Amino acid sequence: MRYHLFLRPLFICSVFLFFLCGCIVQAAVLSIPSLTATPGQWLVTPVTFAQENAQISGIQFDLAWDAGLSLQIAVGRDLAGFRKLVYSAQPGTSSIRVLIVGTDQGLLGDGEVMRLFLATGPNLGSPQIRMTNVGAVSPDGTAVQVRTAPATVSIGSGNGSSSGGIIVQDSVLNAASLLPGPIAPGEIVTLLGAFGIPADSSAAVAATMNGAAMPVLYARGNQINAIVPVSMDSSKPAALAIGFQNQQIAQLTLPTTATSPALFTQNGTGIGLGAILNQDYSYNSPSNPAPAGSIVALYGTGFGPLLPPAVEGQPGVMSATQLPVVATIGGQPADVLYAGAAPQLPGGVVQINLRIPAGIPSLQPAPVAIKVGDVSMPNGITVAVR
Repeated sequence: MRYHLFLRPLFICSVFLFFLCGCIVQAAVLSIPSLTATPGQWLVTPVTFAQENAQISGIQFDLAWDAGLSLQIAVGRDLAGFRKLVYSAQPGTSSIRVLIVGTDQGLLGDGEVMRLFLATGPNLGSPQIRMTNVGAVSPDGTAVQVRTAPATVSIGSGNGSSSGGIIVQDSVLNAASLLPGPIAPGEIVTLLGAFGIPADSSAAVAATMNGAAMPVLYARGNQINAIVPVSMDSSKPAALAIGFQNQQIAQLTLPTTATSPALFTQNGTGIGLGAILNQDYSYNSPSNPAPAGSIVALYGTGFGPLLPPAVEGQPGVMSATQLPVVATIGGQPADVLYAGAAPQLPGGVVQINLRIPAGIPSLQPAPVAIKVGDVSMPNGITVAVR
């Protein structure tokens, strides 16, 4: 099982053909800041959206970058609050097509809609990142103009960003939410950095936390997925070290926490319909919703220590979370029948069995909220119910 960025990118074709109709009015702005870097550096930067005088419910654009850069994307910190989803496709080796839409006609608000992860090449220069083929629509279907400008990455000797390196704190992500933050014991993390790991070489990659081995689930290119040791002391910062072919290639000190709960999603972006099984073990979906009163199984990571304790590097067995777990579906309390290790799945995967509230109205989709102890998971996860 691999948990990697945008697990199931969806090909976007004719969804926005209707942009060609109607008059273009008002304007909004998509922007990426220009950056300075050194060769072989890893950087994180936002794509921000500003409505200005426009009202936009959906937007599509292509990200394209010059030679001398490699690029990956993740959902922005603010997008879940706008009830929007992200779909992506890669039409070329140096471009990504992005579609941001919602389950309703609500507006896209100001803020960070995407995060870009950049690796610079070995040569000096000024490659650019461009946003092209931009189309946007208002809730009534009117096409809206969006202004963009290219961002320049100035690659020079000795002029790199002080926050850059082979890996940076903001590119250590919860593998379910794909958001950065303090790491928790037993959490599956996605590490993005300028690793340059060849295909089929995962066995040559090693990661440690405070000297303890981290089981590596996936390693290729600029991405490593690994499990934080359950023995990690969450009361103090942790030292991450990454090795390839018996040589250390990166190290970083990270903040820690007792829990960092998040749920996996079907589209692999960290927001949208959860990776959920209905009571009959079929996949939950709008065409196959869970009946009120039935039981659903959700899957996540970062729920903290278990009782009995998990065994490092071993698949999960029946073992409950130490901290209490409470949940709501559609704003109504949902009975938590089990919260703990997911049997036979990789260590770090947590299974949560919830009963859909009996009186819940048919919501497509219904928001899911889960709290572990005093820590709530990020917003934006839904389940289809009837």
